[in-house]
Amino acid sequence: MPDGRTFVTDGGLSVDARFAKPAKLPSVVLDPHSGKIIADRMAAPYDKEILLVELRPGSFQNSFATPDGIALNGNYVAFLRQVLPARTRLRTKGKTDAVVAVTDGQAVAIMMPLGTPKEGRVTSPRSSRLLDREHLTRDGDSAVARALTALVRRH
Repeated sequence: MPDGRTFVTDGGLSVDARFAKPAKLPSVVLDPHSGKIIADRMAAPYDKEILLVELRPGSFQNSFATPDGIALNGNYVAFLRQVLPARTRLRTKGKTDAVVAVTDGQAVAIMMPLGTPKEGRVTSPRSSRLLDREHLTRDGDSAVARALTALVRRH
């Protein structure tokens, strides 16, 4: 990241390594331009801010939703609730915009919301990647923790 922090990601969730605490940082490092894109998204204007603990169960399996209906991956939310302080806030703009987690005034994670369910599948609005509901629930939080060690965003 431009500010010198290291983030780990699985492609749908990026978390400051100070909080994610992977056992080992991955060897893959993205270029500085990628870190700037993430930093710019984390600093983008937002419409609403809620506490992470204010999320409620979503309308489909293994999901959570903001009060205004932005759907989030249940494994991501569970992981963030484990590694981030309860005072963490989520900044949202719209149903297809990135959701930013902020602790003590600093962005510490960013994730993409889930798209609407179609034919039993959940889509990521910013990619063509499809995740079926079984995939989202398979292995629970440990799968997210393992996936977060797959890639580092550092610079």
